[in-house]
Amino acid sequence: LYRQLPAATLIVTGGVPDVTEHTLTTADDLATVAASWGVPPEAILRAREPVNTEAEADAVARWVKPGELTLNTALFHT
Repeated sequence: LYRQLPAATLIVTGGVPDVTEHTLTTADDLATVAASWGVPPEAILRAREPVNTEAEADAVARWVKPGELTLNTALFHT
C-alpha cells in the first residue's frame, strides 16, 4: 500500500498497559517490519499506548482529518 501512496504517512498501533519508553510494543514491531519493507522511518507514526481497538482509533484520530485515512486492519480485534 505504501508503494502505491509514497507520500503517505503510515500509522502503526498497538500498546501494552503501563508502556514506557523502554517497552517494546506491537506498534514498535510493526514499524520495524514496515521499515524493513522500505517504508522510511520518518514516514511512520507509532501509537504505542492503545491497548484495544477503540483506543487505537482515538489515537489515530489525533493525526488524521476526515477523508484523509486509508484503513488497513486485521479480522481480529480486542
